[in-house]
Amino acid sequence: MSNETFRIVRDTTVRSVRFEAVGELDMAHTQQVADALGVIDDDIVVDCSQLSFLDSAGIGALVAQHARLQGAGHRVTLVNLEGQPRRTLAISGLLEAFLE
Repeated sequence: MSNETFRIVRDTTVRSVRFEAVGELDMAHTQQVADALGVIDDDIVVDCSQLSFLDSAGIGALVAQHARLQGAGHRVTLVNLEGQPRRTLAISGLLEAFLE
């Protein structure tokens, strides 16, 4: 892991609820995910093109939001997922749950 920070940017220029994940999604940043995504009751798309690292705590944060939305017929979808974050989700067996 580097000293790179994590941030979530909401894109208000599109009709769907779209976020951009930038940096490292690890234990230090799970509350940011809960705060940003936890207030949305619609399908959420997270652009991961700038996500450089994902650990089990980050996966847990995404799974929690996915499970919360699933009960209402919505979901979290990850797009542009590459490198280490994609491999980590694949190893965990959760990759398919988050793809379009």
